[in-house]
Amino acid sequence: MKDLLVKLEVAARWVLAGILLCFSLLCFSCEESPNGSEEESSWQAVNNGLESKHLQILGIHPTNDNLIFAGTWDGLYRSSDEGENWTRVDSGWEYTHVTAIAFNPLDPQVIYVGTQGDGIFKSQDEGLSWTEKNTGLANRNIFGLAVNPDHPDTLYVGTDNGIYWSKNAADTLSKVYWYNRAFVVIDPQDDSRIYAGGQYNNFHRSVDGGIAWDQSSSGLQLGGPSTRIVWVLIDPFTTTNLYACSNSSGIYKSTDAAQNWTGITSGLGGTTDVRVLQLNPANSNQLYAATISGVYQSMDAGSSWQTMSEGLTNVDVKALAYRSIDKFYAGTWGDGVFKWVP
Repeated sequence: MKDLLVKLEVAARWVLAGILLCFSLLCFSCEESPNGSEEESSWQAVNNGLESKHLQILGIHPTNDNLIFAGTWDGLYRSSDEGENWTRVDSGWEYTHVTAIAFNPLDPQVIYVGTQGDGIFKSQDEGLSWTEKNTGLANRNIFGLAVNPDHPDTLYVGTDNGIYWSKNAADTLSKVYWYNRAFVVIDPQDDSRIYAGGQYNNFHRSVDGGIAWDQSSSGLQLGGPSTRIVWVLIDPFTTTNLYACSNSSGIYKSTDAAQNWTGITSGLGGTTDVRVLQLNPANSNQLYAATISGVYQSMDAGSSWQTMSEGLTNVDVKALAYRSIDKFYAGTWGDGVFKWVP
């Protein structure tokens, strides 16, 4: 009888140990599950107060990364709490399709916004109020804005009938080049170098601050009037490295200041419509792309790409804004703004 009791006690201990082991494994699998765990990084919608959910452009304030601007098909919105709540700030505008946002890097109170149809607006109070700035602008369909980082009174504007500039903080503008629908960027280390990608997948550059221009499209797949270089990114650490996003042929990279271009589409899954490219300001090897098929990331300066669209309810991504991995926003065409939760 005593032996039987001992055997029963040993068996009970083994059963209890098995139960505890199964419970531990279950808890571990819940923590590590790749399918929807609370611990998994993903996009989460942040749309409170956002009436228009068709996003066109996103911008993070240069010195206050709690302050975000969202340009939509119908209105400009401002959030002062990392996108948790949005307020519309385009009162009095006739056309509210917002296409471009640019900040004055030396005076963070000053912000410029471009629209389709209503031209340029300027704010001097971090986006709370706006003044129209269209004197000299023959066309009010804006495709790009760039503020000179060293001389912020100088502004370059890409429109439907050429590139304009202002030397007096947008009080007056004048046309400097014929090239249409240009997205314009300025070399952060050499403000005499201006780059413009635009219609027909063409690319142009100036090395004298915008006075003279030449074409620099070698390696780009040119196209018809609906094709366009929609975004240009300069590596701030090595400014001879540039990236160009096309709405018809993906992403290109130049390592010689736009003299030659090479396609970098490995891992994009055949996606050719790319809208925005952002990089990690602490590590320019880390790139992020907004495409018609979701968000992609590269950890090797564009040599390869991997999807990172977990949590998006709409993969038609039009806009990206990146300051750090926990200050990372995506704008979709129909489902509003999402924030990456690492």
